[in-house]
Amino acid sequence: MSRTGRRTIIWALVAILAVGVVLVALKGCTLMPWNKEAAGDETVSVLITRDFGGVLIADEDVSPKSGDSVMDILHQVAGVDTSYGGGFVSAIDGLGSESGEGGHSDWFYYVNGVLSGLGADEYQVEVGDRIWWEYHTWNGGNFIPAVVGSYPMPFTRGYSREEALSTVLFSEYLESLAREVGGYLAEGGSRLQYESDLPGFACGDRSGPVIAFVTFEDARETGWISELLASPGKTGAFLTLDGDSLVPLDSNGEPAPLSEDPIAAVLACGSGIGDPFPVWLVLCDGEDGAEQAGRLLVSGRQGLSRKVGVVVGAGGELYSLPR
Repeated sequence: MSRTGRRTIIWALVAILAVGVVLVALKGCTLMPWNKEAAGDETVSVLITRDFGGVLIADEDVSPKSGDSVMDILHQVAGVDTSYGGGFVSAIDGLGSESGEGGHSDWFYYVNGVLSGLGADEYQVEVGDRIWWEYHTWNGGNFIPAVVGSYPMPFTRGYSREEALSTVLFSEYLESLAREVGGYLAEGGSRLQYESDLPGFACGDRSGPVIAFVTFEDARETGWISELLASPGKTGAFLTLDGDSLVPLDSNGEPAPLSEDPIAAVLACGSGIGDPFPVWLVLCDGEDGAEQAGRLLVSGRQGLSRKVGVVVGAGGELYSLPR
């Protein structure tokens, strides 16, 4: 081999070695695209809002230490005032509990889409959790047990972290949409079972989260769904049916109609604080409604983020619930 040939080979080997060193150095860099998912697996998402998600205060990812509570994580992203022995958050960044003619205003926190029944200093976080602190007005027993804004939680990761089996319910006309969304959730780690008997479903005996795909007519004629919609103060379903039309409700449960007819809605309901297995209702009016619901739940569109619930207008515009 000539001297020139040997030099060429040596320089090629040096270049390959240098590239290898750079790649090894970058392997742990969270800025590199191939490490983004892995980096997210080592953090806890912390969202802080007010007025039912309408005003964003903070949105950060925090790396937890072993044994960290929700309170510990909150202290890393905001100024916190506590009361009742340190487990009750009375103020975040100066925004504190108040009482007035409209009711009480307080901080509530959700873990993976479920209103927690534990003090923030009692609930230990795990990497991958989504913690949402929300400040809003409430009256008496009027709570919001579950929210849609942490989707795909609680189907891919629940409040109790049990290996629960999620149920996908559907009416005859929405089976295709239900299975499409179910496939998306399964790819994210959900364990699913499918059922088509809406009237016969034992909602009160559920042992895992439920997502039901129903038409407006189904919602009106299925007893347990009608009951969920009839008590927004208890279930968090800020929506009612007026004949064949959906009517959004305000935070007091009063009608707040839109200027256009809704064609779809996504709601999260529960039976009270700390209910680990919420019931989601995906209501669709015809093919257009099903298409809009699919965009929200499958396409990666971030329309559910920071939402208690949503309705979709005929033109595809999203409206937050409560109105």
